[in-house]
Amino acid sequence: MIQSVERALDLLTAVAGNEEGLGVRELARMTGLKAPTAQNLLKTLAKRGMLEFNELTRTYRVGHFAIVLADHADSQPRLERFARPYMLRIVREFHETLDACALVNGRFVRFAVVDSPQVLAVREHSRTSPYPHCSASGVLLYAYASEDFQRAYAESIDFSQMPPKSPQSAAALLTHFAEVRARGFGENVQVTAEHMGALGVPVFGPGGSIELSLGLSGPIVRFDAERRARILPLFLTHALTMSRALGYRGTIPPAAIET
Repeated sequence: MIQSVERALDLLTAVAGNEEGLGVRELARMTGLKAPTAQNLLKTLAKRGMLEFNELTRTYRVGHFAIVLADHADSQPRLERFARPYMLRIVREFHETLDACALVNGRFVRFAVVDSPQVLAVREHSRTSPYPHCSASGVLLYAYASEDFQRAYAESIDFSQMPPKSPQSAAALLTHFAEVRARGFGENVQVTAEHMGALGVPVFGPGGSIELSLGLSGPIVRFDAERRARILPLFLTHALTMSRALGYRGTIPPAAIET
């Protein structure tokens, strides 16, 4: 047995047994390791998303990547638990409504929403959508899905019921998915509502597949093209931070950075 792997698993097991989090010295004592050895292993586990480090309390807790590996069946509450602290920080920075979405068993689910603190704001609390590809966060999930999945979805749409500013045929929708994936972010400008604008960014898992998407939306009078352009690089940085926490080691698409 490889000793370093065995020691890392001992640390992970010890952390998993305490929901409040544990510090380096306590974990070293519990596992019989020297503190420097424990600290190096803990830092590696945290870097790969197996653990999360709380800078304020200086303690470690089980990371989201470890939770996802342990149980995919109950993904919605686990995704929400992971995403919500980041979402709260994003809303405090941009003061607009933020939603988080995922494909769960092939179905679109809006699993978390944090409302804007402003009086004039977009309000969205529906957990599903009749046409998720029209939303800034929803289109990303489909843009990063397989071609077979995209084709099946496009062929299921009744385009006579779609908003006029959205793609109006299966071929146009498939082209739109390719364009969104190439640029690396989603955008909704008065598509689902005349008064609303929105940006969507992807959060990737360790294998490079999309784990969830975030959609920031606000009234078009405040969330206009100029403000969306200023916010986009910062919003993408938040998404990359979340991706890193999940073990993703890639970069955000160059096209998104340059826009």
